[in-house]
Amino acid sequence: VLCVMSFDGALSYHLGGFFRIALGLTLLIAAYGATFLLFGLALRHAIVTSMIFVVVTEWFLANLPFSLALISPGFHARNLISQWTGEMNLQTWSSDLGAEPVAGWTSVLMMVAWTVLFLFASVVVLHRKESTGKGGGAAEEGSAGA
Repeated sequence: VLCVMSFDGALSYHLGGFFRIALGLTLLIAAYGATFLLFGLALRHAIVTSMIFVVVTEWFLANLPFSLALISPGFHARNLISQWTGEMNLQTWSSDLGAEPVAGWTSVLMMVAWTVLFLFASVVVLHRKESTGKGGGAAEEGSAGA
């Protein structure tokens, strides 16, 4: 589609925006991946917990006044993509609240910190399960019954 645009430089113009969006989404996927990994390792009903987590962070916290929305990784992904592409439909702040957007590097730092924190917690949980022999996985339960 980009190659058949009617003006010169259309491909290079839109390709930069594509890579910015891809980077923002990659950071978001890493943050949520680390979160869901921790849930999967630490909790028995990880899928239900993950669904509740997404509802709370993305539908509830992300739509609350500005300071509470800063907890949501989705807020930071939308903030980054909005600032990098200039797309105002993704704007995460409201002038009615007197709030200003956070800097792009702040959003990158928050999502990277979120990812590292949850990955570290996952490693701790996995190490604890391996050292105590309480993995609780399906393979262990199947072999215990044999």
